[in-house]
Amino acid sequence: MLVFVRIKIRKEFFIKSFSLGATRAISLLFGLMISALVSSSLMATDCTSDYIELNSQAGIDSFQSKYGGGGTCDTVPGTLRIGGPDVVDLTPLSALTTIRDQFQIRQTINLVDLDGLSALTSVGGDQTDAAGSFYIFDNAALTNFTGLSGLASVGGTLFISDNPALTSVDGMSSLTSVHGLGIGSNDSLTSLSGISALVSGSVSWSLGIGGNGALTNLDALSALTSVGGLSITHNYALANLDGLSNLTSVGSNLIVEYNSQLKSINGMNSLRSVGNDFLLIDNNLLSNCTILTRLLDQIDDYEPGPGPGEAGIPDIGGSATLQDNSSGCNSIELILDTLFKDGFEGL
Repeated sequence: MLVFVRIKIRKEFFIKSFSLGATRAISLLFGLMISALVSSSLMATDCTSDYIELNSQAGIDSFQSKYGGGGTCDTVPGTLRIGGPDVVDLTPLSALTTIRDQFQIRQTINLVDLDGLSALTSVGGDQTDAAGSFYIFDNAALTNFTGLSGLASVGGTLFISDNPALTSVDGMSSLTSVHGLGIGSNDSLTSLSGISALVSGSVSWSLGIGGNGALTNLDALSALTSVGGLSITHNYALANLDGLSNLTSVGSNLIVEYNSQLKSINGMNSLRSVGNDFLLIDNNLLSNCTILTRLLDQIDDYEPGPGPGEAGIPDIGGSATLQDNSSGCNSIELILDTLFKDGFEGL
């Protein structure tokens, strides 16, 4: 009887001890979960305004004290615009990782680089229109984008324009997602190598490269196989399109015009389909366009091609305009005739 009582007591003690231990374990686990949630919320802290405009260096310097909510914010829940003649340093913005709407860096005179933005990974979220776009324009002294090394995505379009001292777009090697890309009127820009990872393979969005007076090649586009739309205009030092050698299709318009030094389009040798209009206009030195024969003839190379459209060509879904180039590139008939006379050379 004594043994039984001892066993019963020990059993009750064990059950109570186990219950107490389980309760403590559950409490500890619950505490850890709460702590994790608190830590997570601390890791992503919204700034206190969804529209922030910083038009002076003083405004940038006081960014966290004004918008940090008593701490350090890393997410602008709306739009951020930066500019002003005395802006020289963006390092007070070094905690920013996310800008959910539009971002502008514009109209600065002495800003040389974007150092201070290396933690920024996302602009625009999933907004694909202007509200989610990133504009970098009219910055007189800006020379490079090394400060954007962490930027991975732009929900809308990335516009880079009117930055006369910009020599390259290096520094954006992490950028792999945008909804459009426009690079224009950057007078000193000589290389597009910084966007090579972005313009690789098949992309659904449109690409515009125009008015970059020192740009001599498109080599950064060598891995591009298809693109939503493509415009190459007013690049007065561009001599060839060799960087387009792997491009097979353009989903919408293809525009190549006003490139005064363009002598060769042989880089378009793989092109088989243009979804809408094709414009080859006012490239004064361009005289040999037989490389376009497979695109312009009556054979459907894309099986099926997007046409025949207005031009009556199976591989072009809209119109085809060839004019004001040098003598050999101003009509489809002339290009096809030249090919037959030359015995299919160049194909």
